[in-house]
Amino acid sequence: RKVWIQCQVHAREWISAPSCMYIVHSLVTLYEKDKATTDLLKNAELIVIPIVNPDGYVHTWTQDRLWRKNRSPPKGGCSGTDLNRNYDDHWDTGIGTSANPCSEVYKGTSPGSEPEIAATTDYFLENAPIFGAIDIHAYSQLILSPLGWTKTKSPDHDTFVDLMDKMETVIESVHGTQYTSQPAVDLYPTSATSVDWFYGEGIKNTNGGVRAYGLVFELRDTGRNGFELPANQIRPNCEEILPSIYIFMNTAIDSPLTYGQKCVDTDLTFKRRPLAKKGKSCEWIATSQKKIDKFCAKKKYFEDFGRRQSVCKKCCLVCNNSKCFVEE
Repeated sequence: RKVWIQCQVHAREWISAPSCMYIVHSLVTLYEKDKATTDLLKNAELIVIPIVNPDGYVHTWTQDRLWRKNRSPPKGGCSGTDLNRNYDDHWDTGIGTSANPCSEVYKGTSPGSEPEIAATTDYFLENAPIFGAIDIHAYSQLILSPLGWTKTKSPDHDTFVDLMDKMETVIESVHGTQYTSQPAVDLYPTSATSVDWFYGEGIKNTNGGVRAYGLVFELRDTGRNGFELPANQIRPNCEEILPSIYIFMNTAIDSPLTYGQKCVDTDLTFKRRPLAKKGKSCEWIATSQKKIDKFCAKKKYFEDFGRRQSVCKKCCLVCNNSKCFVEE
């Protein structure tokens, strides 16, 4: 199951890209050395976009340290579009955006008008289904959930609260840094943003029936240094968010969200016994009614790297008409 993490959407948020790179470095170097990492990567595929906005990022090194937007050609005398106001989710509402090219939150000429957003959203959908997606920004020490364009709570609000509470706790346990979690709209209303596109209705029919867990990180600090976070805080920042990424990824792949369907089937391969050398699949169960009757039984479990998982829930479409859902 695939999880997506992207960084450096806003050019001036320099702590973002190193965070993506640290996550990748940690997963690669800890694989087959650390059990939690090994188990995670045997179940998940991580897609990482370390710098969504390369031209804007270069501009902050060479011209303007606090530049936010990309470097699209000038319109009305001003360059750049805010990439996090260019997603195809309530773009036309104008909530928290601007049609003025000179604004820091200029939304572009149309949804996905910017090549960076067109390319990354296309790649996202090419890899569908994506089970979870995080967009890493700075600053404020926040974890933000959908929705940003309305104060109406998302259908999975309680699930997000539970997940973000766990992420907050594990972040604080590393260096004592306190994060706050809340819906994105509680920071300020926005539209056409990544988090709402990841989670929203727009990709209902193009993400394989899966509704992605969508979150935004606003990393260190809370304003003392702002976008110009000292270099000596890069590593502590990365160290403290890493375990929360593990929690996010495990939640996304173990407990998929949907658009109201009863379940989401996958190409999961599982082991019927802890020491089995070869795994079985949901498709294998579906090859005969006898297997369906046997493995879709309500209390039938398989071993998932030391964890007991319900066959019924993991092979839900195969088992959908069986008795395993009667008391679920």
